[in-house]
Amino acid sequence: VLTAVTQDWRALRAASADMRQDVTVAMAAVKQNGAALAFAGPHARSDRAVVLEAIKQDPQALAHAADTLRDDETVVRAAVAQDWTALAHASPRMKESHAVMTEVVRQAWEQLALASDSVKNNEEVVLVAVQASWRALMHAGEVPRGSRTVMLAAVSQDWEALQYATAGMRADRQVVLTALAKDWRALMYTSGSLLSDRNVVMAAVNQDWKALGYASIELQGDKAVIMAAVSKRGTALIHATKELQADREIVLKAVSTDGTALRYAVKELHADMDLVLTAVKSHGAALIHADPSLRENKEVVLAAVRSDGLALQHAAECLRDDKDVVMAAVESQGGGLRYASEGMQSDREVVLVAVANHAMALKYISQDLHQDRALVVAAVRSSGQALEYASEEMRNDRAIVSEAIANDGMSLRYAAARFHADKALVMAAAKQNPHVIRFATEELKQDPDVAALISDHQCFRAAADTPQTPKTPKHEDIVTSSFRV
Repeated sequence: VLTAVTQDWRALRAASADMRQDVTVAMAAVKQNGAALAFAGPHARSDRAVVLEAIKQDPQALAHAADTLRDDETVVRAAVAQDWTALAHASPRMKESHAVMTEVVRQAWEQLALASDSVKNNEEVVLVAVQASWRALMHAGEVPRGSRTVMLAAVSQDWEALQYATAGMRADRQVVLTALAKDWRALMYTSGSLLSDRNVVMAAVNQDWKALGYASIELQGDKAVIMAAVSKRGTALIHATKELQADREIVLKAVSTDGTALRYAVKELHADMDLVLTAVKSHGAALIHADPSLRENKEVVLAAVRSDGLALQHAAECLRDDKDVVMAAVESQGGGLRYASEGMQSDREVVLVAVANHAMALKYISQDLHQDRALVVAAVRSSGQALEYASEEMRNDRAIVSEAIANDGMSLRYAAARFHADKALVMAAAKQNPHVIRFATEELKQDPDVAALISDHQCFRAAADTPQTPKTPKHEDIVTSSFRV
């Protein structure tokens, strides 16, 4: 029998009951295939050496071991060290074993979620799981979540792990600084005591000014901290104390990085000309926060509209009628013409500059200039869509409509109704944008040439809308393995 089994382990199945009990015969079989343990007799399946050899060949052979060996830590650990799913064949007591569960979570950290409280509170087991993935921390007990060693392993991977730490660890400087090195947002999970620690808060603020919002009141009143924050982003001034919002040096640094930070400075500084000039040069819209006396100061307003032409809306009325100021605004942003005085909206020189920069500024010009053909042509050459704001007379001018269509076929929609039946214009527009066909008259849509364009467009749309047949996955691409202990 031994000779037969040595040649082919399957011979053990046909052996007599006595031979299947024989340890030597069983050993010869399992050395070839661990599954042979299923055919061994009770005596052989109770032999540790035989079972360990079987497990060495196939960890799932644990299922055929005697009950005493499925409750043996050395045996079970040997099995799960190769394949954690062998734990399914172990005794309930082994699922409480820290040594066994360490091998399990080393391979599958998620199994910590199904472990006993004793295992979840074992620092060594949880550390192994966390080293595999910080997310294992969410399944850990209170004890390991209060361990510096475990928490450092977790936050070294991802700052978000800090949220699962105990209050003590969220107040641990080393743990928090390690988390902050990954991302400043770890500050939101940091305990109150460290929110007053300048080095901790600065580590976050140096990454992103928004971290200042989590700092203690004491640090929001610390000039060095606030200076570091506003150097990153001026609007961080919102988190500063009133005393520092009144500090000219701080505010000047803030508005130099973001002019709109002026809104968070104390009112007295809104009248500081040098400071306001710095703000509007950085961001023209900051003019809205300037003291009224400075919004009628030509030097300040010129600086603002040169930065952003739309800042003209915040200028004093007298300066919205000042040609130098309005010209500077429309040179920066043609749409600024909207906020100019009626007199400036009638100034051809100003309007030409505005329309050249932003064709849609045609909407804001005076009625008189709406009849200025050269001006309208300049606008539609820049953007055909400007035809929407041309006068009825201009939209009824074939040459102007042709110029608009040459720039943007869809501008046909704003042309006089008679041009929707003009085959040449419709064809020119449709070749540029087939969607414009819907604006053609029903009669023109029956024209053979136009109908052909519509047909081609519909074929294109149909091809684009046809869903692609999904590729049938190959059998080998389908993975259906799952196992839970």
